Amino acid sequence: MKPRLHAGRASNEASPLRMLRVRAFLRRIWFAALVIFVLNVPRLNAEPNDQYGILFITSVDPDQAGLATLIDEARSRIQDGVDRPAHFDVEYLDPYLFTRRGDNEARTAAFLQVKYAHQRFDVIIAIGPEPLTFAGKYGPQLFPGASIVSLLQGPAAQSDSPRPPGTTGVRMVLNFVPTLRVALDQNPGTRQVVLVAGSSRDDKEMLQEARNEFSGYAPDLELVDITDNSVDQFQSRLAKLEPGSVIVFLNLTADGKREEYIGARVLPVIAQAANRPMYGISSEQVGRGVVGGSVIDMREVGRAVGATALRVLKGENPEAIPLTTGEFQHYMFDAREIGRWGLDGLPPGSIVVNEKDGAWVLYKWKMIGLSLAVLLEMLLILLFLRMSIQRKHAEREVARMLTVEKLESSLAATLIQLPEEMANAAIDRGFRHFIEFFGIDCVGLFEFLEDESRFRLLHHRCAQGTQLRMSRLKPEEFKWTTDQLLHGQTVVVRTRADVPQEAANVMSAVSKAGLRSFAGVPLKAAGRVFGALFFSSSKERDWDSRLLTELQTIANIMGSGLERARARAALTQSEQLKTAILASLPALVEVLDVEGNITMINSSAVMFAPDATFGRDVLLPGVNYFDVCRKAAEQGSQYARTALQGLQQLCSRASSRFEMEYPSGSAPQQRWFHMLAVPLIGKQGGVVVSHTDVTGRKEAELARIEISGRLILAQEEERARIARELHDDINQKLGLLAIDIQQLQQHLPESSEQAQAQAGLSALFDKTNRISGDVQRLSHQLHSSRLDYLGLPAAVRRLCEEFAAQHHIFTECVIRDLPANVTRDINLCLFRVAQECLSNTAKHSGAGRARLELQYEGAAIRMKVSDDGTGFNAEQAGARKEPGLGLISMRERLRLVNGELLIHSRAGAGTDITAVVPVKDDGSVTHNASSEGLRMAG
Repeated sequence: MKPRLHAGRASNEASPLRMLRVRAFLRRIWFAALVIFVLNVPRLNAEPNDQYGILFITSVDPDQAGLATLIDEARSRIQDGVDRPAHFDVEYLDPYLFTRRGDNEARTAAFLQVKYAHQRFDVIIAIGPEPLTFAGKYGPQLFPGASIVSLLQGPAAQSDSPRPPGTTGVRMVLNFVPTLRVALDQNPGTRQVVLVAGSSRDDKEMLQEARNEFSGYAPDLELVDITDNSVDQFQSRLAKLEPGSVIVFLNLTADGKREEYIGARVLPVIAQAANRPMYGISSEQVGRGVVGGSVIDMREVGRAVGATALRVLKGENPEAIPLTTGEFQHYMFDAREIGRWGLDGLPPGSIVVNEKDGAWVLYKWKMIGLSLAVLLEMLLILLFLRMSIQRKHAEREVARMLTVEKLESSLAATLIQLPEEMANAAIDRGFRHFIEFFGIDCVGLFEFLEDESRFRLLHHRCAQGTQLRMSRLKPEEFKWTTDQLLHGQTVVVRTRADVPQEAANVMSAVSKAGLRSFAGVPLKAAGRVFGALFFSSSKERDWDSRLLTELQTIANIMGSGLERARARAALTQSEQLKTAILASLPALVEVLDVEGNITMINSSAVMFAPDATFGRDVLLPGVNYFDVCRKAAEQGSQYARTALQGLQQLCSRASSRFEMEYPSGSAPQQRWFHMLAVPLIGKQGGVVVSHTDVTGRKEAELARIEISGRLILAQEEERARIARELHDDINQKLGLLAIDIQQLQQHLPESSEQAQAQAGLSALFDKTNRISGDVQRLSHQLHSSRLDYLGLPAAVRRLCEEFAAQHHIFTECVIRDLPANVTRDINLCLFRVAQECLSNTAKHSGAGRARLELQYEGAAIRMKVSDDGTGFNAEQAGARKEPGLGLISMRERLRLVNGELLIHSRAGAGTDITAVVPVKDDGSVTHNASSEGLRMAG
């Protein structure tokens, strides 16, 4: 391939990415120069001076095949002509370094000065105009005393262009016309010449030179340029050329995507895709896909360059050596490509390569493909003959198979679709068809009884004119046959010899029935044998494997159909039983699938009058229960919304049980129902929902709550009365008694004889005062006037102070954000609960500290009493059959105000008792769903 001997740039407008690469490259040059200088300081002047030094400077990639050949030939020519060793170096200067001159060239020169500081060169061979300019400018500084030999081609090598002073070299003039002339001679009728070139500057300059020469030689030809394409696009376009076209491949060092290539390496890929002959201009292209042409012989060019450099090395003045100018072209062709395109007519003196390749090398794959095609055709012919021979037999078999399949499908459809009472007639028709088609005399259907050792004849059909008597077959005479059938094996008796000696009675029984040969096929369902089909003949016959397979298929269809009929009957009976059970239940029952559709419902649920709780839709099978609940919830029913959520959780297996109580109707006819829903077990899923009338229990519960409230109210009234009696009567009398004792003490004379009496009266006075204080505290505990006049916070604080003083237990009282308008019922309830909790702390906990917290949060008043005492097991205490009266009293009081009591305690970890009472904004009791009986579980 021809080397790029022009400027070596892809374009004058280098991309920003390329400029960044140049800058990075220059930075690496300086760093490498510093490293090389440091490493080579000790070696300065260490190189021997008795050898020649030759440096090739090129702006063309040395890996390009043409340039590599040129350098090798020049080196060989020099080595053969000198009398002492020669040292060669090749320096590749990236052409993009010359897109901006100045600092780039100076830095490159500095790098080379450091790199070759320890070497001496006698000759610099500059390949291309820009390396020549660089060598002329920096050569005296970098390589003192070195002569310059140049190699130029193209416009820079015209004979009238002056050469730089002090240089000599080789001028290579490329002539494209001979290649075009050969292409036209070998391809008569050519109307179009396609020129293939890359996108670099060198490639495009060569393309322009070729166009100019071709236009001058053959102005009538159509010249088509293919450039600025990717390799894939080159292949695509060259594969679609019209007849009457030839291709001239110039060079490709960069494609339209700026991807760089070595032309000789990418050429075979492009040439293989072309549908017209391709010619080239370089000897390196021949043998890589081009037919050939008048090509540059890079070996000859290299020898010319080496000869010129050798004259300089031998002491001749470069300026005195005339320039060597020539085309260096020869006709060279590839025999394989000539054979590929069927060309002839080579110019005299042509060099033909690859002539040793014979027809096998040239057409190996075509010959292999043709041989395979012939072999395949022979195989197809043999196969066709074989298929023709088998065709009639196959047609007969297909006809038989179609008939059998028709019989089988007819039997299957009949057994599936017909009701049980019409099945016998269908079986009889099927047996008649089997007798006619298979040529047998009788078909019998037997069923095994429960002990599996006996059977009975369900149905049989015999051919007309036969004397077979299937009803004469007795179970005890067929034990050998039934044993094999029960094990799922087909029993075949062709002749008497097929029956073992121990089962000789089988043939005697068969003979009594008029049979000579039979085949028994078991009927199976769910892996169990429940019957058999007997196909019998009055003559000995061969039951071949194909016939047995067909009979087994019929038996399978018969078994499946009979089992399906039994299952259908059992299902009908089961549905009737379920319907009867549902109808007998007093509760309202619905069965739902996973989508909420009602699949079953008893008459009680259908007849129940709908109301606003779950909507007014009538519930029937097919109605979606979820939609009914959803519609009622949208109309404001909280119960319907809760039921919908619970049932959906059951259907999704998120819970295992759902129940709630809800009212139906309005007072005074209001009724209460308990809804219980449980999931159905099985893959299909679903839910069973029952509604039980619990109005009586609900009324009893409400009555109990009312009685409990009245009792607590009566208790409070009695406590208030007793408190008034203690405060107004007994406590006043104790006060008068204390005054009398004090007056008596004052009237006693002061004498030593009366000192003992004085002391006794003082002690009696103190005791009376203590009793009075205890009575007063008891009065306050029974009925706290502070609660009525000062409110709950003050009463609770005073209660904690009295508790701490009386029981010597440090008690902390924290009250936050209580509303001022809380009703007296709530205040009294919380006060009594606080009294009971503190009393239990003093009696049972053994605590040293107690804490009472009272606060309003989340539309509820929350009171928490905690201690650090011994604690107890709350679960065991709650599970006792007879819980303490104090606990019962607290729960009942809280129930009256719709509150709840929470106990958290562990042995040794103290106790926390929390009372929560929901309140409205006006401080009254909140009646939510729980107070009306709503309960959820699961």
